[in-house]
Amino acid sequence: MEAFRGLFEMLAWAGSIGDRFIADGVFRPALLDGLYYIRNVVLHQGVDVLFWLFRPPSMLGTMRQGPTTPVVDVWVWPLPGDFEPPRSLAGEKEYESLLAGHEVVPTLENALAVLRRDLGT
Repeated sequence: MEAFRGLFEMLAWAGSIGDRFIADGVFRPALLDGLYYIRNVVLHQGVDVLFWLFRPPSMLGTMRQGPTTPVVDVWVWPLPGDFEPPRSLAGEKEYESLLAGHEVVPTLENALAVLRRDLGT
């Protein structure tokens, strides 16, 4: 459940930041559009996406067999077709090109770096 809460909060913030950029007339990086798309998946499907986090293949990872139990090898964003698309397809192309199949943590680190660069902080 903690994984879902963290994912939900991070994606909610990405959506809020993207919305604020639009309202302020600030250029919105494509990576934020991709995060907005998957945010809509998680936001609108809610509890229905929990199985992605707890049942292999995990929404955010590929699994491998460890010495005694399955362990996370690498956490990746799900590929299109692994989830029900949201009603709004805003950011779909950016999601497919910048996030789908890519590792989650480096993607989020990259998003932070892009925001810092674009905001001059």
